[in-house]
Amino acid sequence: MYRSLNIVASGMRAQTELIDVLANNIANVNTPAYRRADIAFEDVGYEHRRVGSGADSRTMDFGMGVRIRDIVRDLGQGELKQTGRALDVAIEGNGYLPVVLSDGSEAYTRAGNLRIDADGNLVTAHGYELSARIRVPDDAIELTIAEDGTVSALRPGDELPEAIGQLDLALFPAADRLEPLGQNLFRATAESGRAWYASPGTDGAGRVMQGSLEGSNVDVVSEVVTMISAQRAYELNTRVMQAVDEMMRQQAQMQ
Repeated sequence: MYRSLNIVASGMRAQTELIDVLANNIANVNTPAYRRADIAFEDVGYEHRRVGSGADSRTMDFGMGVRIRDIVRDLGQGELKQTGRALDVAIEGNGYLPVVLSDGSEAYTRAGNLRIDADGNLVTAHGYELSARIRVPDDAIELTIAEDGTVSALRPGDELPEAIGQLDLALFPAADRLEPLGQNLFRATAESGRAWYASPGTDGAGRVMQGSLEGSNVDVVSEVVTMISAQRAYELNTRVMQAVDEMMRQQAQMQ
């Protein structure tokens, strides 16, 4: 009986974790370039027991419950939305913008809602400087970012803009294994592999589009349907637990 309770408890824990992940997906439906997460389950294992006696005896496999094998990221492209803002950049295709964290290490993002900080540096919405170290001149009157990542600034009196930097994109052997850090940032892991860098539009890297942002790839309807299914599965587990509890109560009264 106690084994049955542990099995049911594992199912309740699994469904609770799934609901948490789904809730986080829905909460980030409007987060630029958010990648939805999903849970992969697996069975814990089996106990092989001999049941019956004599000629009727046989070996049966008794499951030990469920556990979470992994939380995976859906790398599907989010919808590209035009904003008309010169410092918004969407990545169409593969790749991440490399940024420098406060400790000097490198992280990666697809959220291209950039801004210019007090020192004239091109930074993310949370103030992390791009690894490309692009500084915008104080007197720049227009900033353009080409599809190949070339950043140019137009100054007063100039007829043509001047190139001031180059945005390269980081690519990974297994981008779905990047570690999420929050603030739309990811960090490389042993499973993701080391990053290599390419100019947008080359070597498998996507292109960048100025004046646009990539939306999240969360389908709210699909998430809600999955959440309802997870809630029903949780309810079924609670009913099984109640049934086991009742059987244990009856067994105790018989002793």
